[in-house]
Amino acid sequence: MTFKKHIINFLTVWQNHWREVAAMVYLIICLTDFVIMPSLYASSTPHIDQMVLYAKQFEPNQQVQALTVLHTTGQYTPITYGGSGILHLSFLTILGVAAWTRGQENIAQMASNTGINPPPTTPAPTPQPIPPPSQPNITPP
Repeated sequence: MTFKKHIINFLTVWQNHWREVAAMVYLIICLTDFVIMPSLYASSTPHIDQMVLYAKQFEPNQQVQALTVLHTTGQYTPITYGGSGILHLSFLTILGVAAWTRGQENIAQMASNTGINPPPTTPAPTPQPIPPPSQPNITPP
């Protein structure tokens, strides 16, 4: 097989399976950032008894400050929350649109295989204005 055929084969596979690859990449990012990294970070931070032993080395007025610094550094912040979570918004937008278009492709493919017309994708009709109420014909007595 020539190099050009390898490239064409790769591009064909990529065009057919990019949605699954994008979903797996997002799954790996979320698992790493929300499950694996907090577990590793929590297991590597010192426990409170170790912090107290460390703080005893300082003078009494600096012990509270040392414990505060050690305690606040023991919390993991997910990296993907930077930028107000724009990574999650963009990934979910891409995956949502990809899933919707894949559904439209499946509907069109099923319709072409069975000969049934697919449902129309035209926008909903615009509402017509409501006419004013008619005046009743009242005659004076």
